[in-house]
Amino acid sequence: MKRAHEEDDGGLNWDDGDDNEEDLYVPLAKRRELEFGGPRKSKKDVEPTNDDAGGLQQGPRSRKTLFELAQELREKREEMAAEIDEREERKKEEEQLLEAVTEAKPLMAVREIAKGVHYSGSMASTWTAPTHIQDMTNEQAEAIRKMYHIIVEGEDIPNPITSFADCKFPRLMLQKLVDKGIRKPTPIQIQGMSVVLGGRDMIGIAFTGSGKTLVFTLPLIMLALEEEMRMPI
Repeated sequence: MKRAHEEDDGGLNWDDGDDNEEDLYVPLAKRRELEFGGPRKSKKDVEPTNDDAGGLQQGPRSRKTLFELAQELREKREEMAAEIDEREERKKEEEQLLEAVTEAKPLMAVREIAKGVHYSGSMASTWTAPTHIQDMTNEQAEAIRKMYHIIVEGEDIPNPITSFADCKFPRLMLQKLVDKGIRKPTPIQIQGMSVVLGGRDMIGIAFTGSGKTLVFTLPLIMLALEEEMRMPI
């Protein structure tokens, strides 16, 4: 068989030999050097890649200067700060929208909201309920509401009025209501008349045909008559 032995120049020479001849020992480092074409590189000699350096080359063989690395880090910090500021701004806007929805404000028309009109109090009104309505206790008012299945929410709710005469409408207006077959107020009118005549804000919910229109049209007629009386002759 063929056996390898070292020459003086450090190479290997293959020649035929006897089977009984002992194999020559070749060191492991030498065999690897011959196999890979040169000595193996240590970890210190391996140049770091972009992945190993977190996207930035570092060390003596880096292609970027310290100033360029610092500039890149500064740009990344600015991008992160901009994202944080954007999230904070969005959070503030959401809080303002939530506050605007949940905050109790006077009822306003779309045109008034667009013009930035603000109301600090109720509409001025010279109307006052009759004495026996004003002297009504809370228990009496709640009993009337319970009788007519009226549910109310709010502050300082006016007492209900169970007759058109107690609304202090003119006699001609009362006669026209009777001619139309309207003799007694409906539940929405019982509670709504005193609220609107007093200049208060109100949201009234009732089924169709319950008389909601009269709740605001009759007070409007009264307001128009009052303004007419104030006009100079």
